[in-house]
Amino acid sequence: MLEFSLASELACSARRAWELCLDPEYQRRMYIEGLGFDGCELDPPRESGAIFERRMRVVPRLDLPGPIRKLLGERFAYFEHIRYDRETKHWDWHLEMPVLGQRLTIAGDIEMEPKGELTCTRKANFRIEARIFGVGGLLEKTAKKEVLANFEKSVPMFGKFGESGPVPPL
Repeated sequence: MLEFSLASELACSARRAWELCLDPEYQRRMYIEGLGFDGCELDPPRESGAIFERRMRVVPRLDLPGPIRKLLGERFAYFEHIRYDRETKHWDWHLEMPVLGQRLTIAGDIEMEPKGELTCTRKANFRIEARIFGVGGLLEKTAKKEVLANFEKSVPMFGKFGESGPVPPL
């Protein structure tokens, strides 16, 4: 099992960062235009009191080692489940990969720490565990590389949208 953290400075307030994370159009465009995924479909969110939950299906473009590509298939897709508590400002997420079932766990949590009026620090914690004989370690390392690359690619996208209003073109 791999556990690791990443802190990234974002060029927007923590309030605006959360607005963007909860905005379905921003999320869709970030995955498609910003991260270069082949697909992103968001289910309608569920809200109960301070709790916001959403599921989306994404189709990433991945550069995978041969054994992992064979395991996942050519048109790999997964579901991202998020749960955001508006009171505690805490975001939990996990990925569901139909092709692997319970043999791979990728999950984490995110918090935004205000750093001033127009900046914040996104603190993300990750857990990756592959329970697949022979390729588990390789799958964990590959998943870590992809997750970190996508989190880093998303950093400049937060600064492109200013502090208010609708999400403009990327």
